[in-house]
Amino acid sequence: MFNLGMIAAHVRREAPTIVSRSVRDMIERYAEAMNQRELQWQKDMEVILDKCAPQVAETWLADTDDRKAQERLREMFGSKEFLTHLAAFTVIRTAHMAGRELSGAEIAEKANVIKDVFPVYFSMISAFLQKLATPNRLNIRSKKKKHWNLMCDCSLCLSIGTSHEIDGAEIYFVTGDKAIRNAATVAGCSERVLTLADYLGGFGSER
Repeated sequence: MFNLGMIAAHVRREAPTIVSRSVRDMIERYAEAMNQRELQWQKDMEVILDKCAPQVAETWLADTDDRKAQERLREMFGSKEFLTHLAAFTVIRTAHMAGRELSGAEIAEKANVIKDVFPVYFSMISAFLQKLATPNRLNIRSKKKKHWNLMCDCSLCLSIGTSHEIDGAEIYFVTGDKAIRNAATVAGCSERVLTLADYLGGFGSER
């Protein structure tokens, strides 16, 4: 799966003669911004990985066994309490970007709303964090498996929800991505995610 940053970088590199200079300038700025966001995300994830290391987790989980410490971390990342805190963090971050300061009650109220409206988004993040608390440390900077795509996938998951509709018509997300489908199932939204075959079958067409 290609994210928008990769597409922009490809166009900048491969097709400099088919777009105007102003468009090329915009694409170059966008590609560079996406590259910087990817680098920052990798750094942030490496900090989380360090925190999930057994020898570190043991100090604040009060466990002396590596396996048990990581098991408790996975349980925490998959808990309703963690999702509530994650939703609250999302509200605070978004409010800060908008230059607004919210009260504790407002944060709690809005956190409950976005957690219910965008459950697959939070399910995706929860699943990924659970993978971090495993014996084999993930290579966040892997060129073969681009974990950065997670952020793009999570953004796409904002369009999945049991109440999502346009002009009264329910919205369905078409994908074969296993992680997104699993996240939708965990979030109770599996009926809103279709494979391409299911989607085409709904039109009486099988290809």
